[in-house]
Amino acid sequence: GKAKCQSCHPVNGQEALLTDFTYDNLGIPQNPENPAGMAPDFVDPGLGGFLKNIGYAEDVYQAEWGKFKVPTLRNVGLSPDDGTIKAYGHNGYFKSLEGIVHFYNTRDVLPVCPGPYTEAAALAAACWPAPEVAANINTDELGDLGLTSEEEAAIVAFLKTLSDGFFDPVAQTTLSAASISAGSQQQIYLPMIQK
Repeated sequence: GKAKCQSCHPVNGQEALLTDFTYDNLGIPQNPENPAGMAPDFVDPGLGGFLKNIGYAEDVYQAEWGKFKVPTLRNVGLSPDDGTIKAYGHNGYFKSLEGIVHFYNTRDVLPVCPGPYTEAAALAAACWPAPEVAANINTDELGDLGLTSEEEAAIVAFLKTLSDGFFDPVAQTTLSAASISAGSQQQIYLPMIQK
């Protein structure tokens, strides 16, 4: 579809994991709320850094610099009901599904923020900070999707249905997509995959 979600999050079977298991650099900014990320020269090189550390040749690790594994979308909207703020992106920059979906849609459209803005500040200023790693950014599948705000909201609503249930072993309770998505009338339950 227009949002290109299936490019990285395919539905390819009855027990779809909604990931293609590849690595991508999404151009996510440094997280000013993460103390490690605010060290003056700190950059998380992702897969490229790992490959460098274990001795791969420079041309190999540089091609993977800044890339992180494409996560599953299963249970992406669930979090414990204890005030915990869910974080998205390799460094937790995004604190909402709405924010990361808007980033996917507008990363290459909005201007670059003049500094290390948080997600909330960037959304308020209608800008995005520069990427943490500028090399190897995926520009084919995100950044300028041309989605309307209604289409973004529909994607977020859909993401909140991708639940197989979330078991909290401490509280011994199971949360469903409905328990965290008020107003949702339909739920999609995917079978839980156990290893």
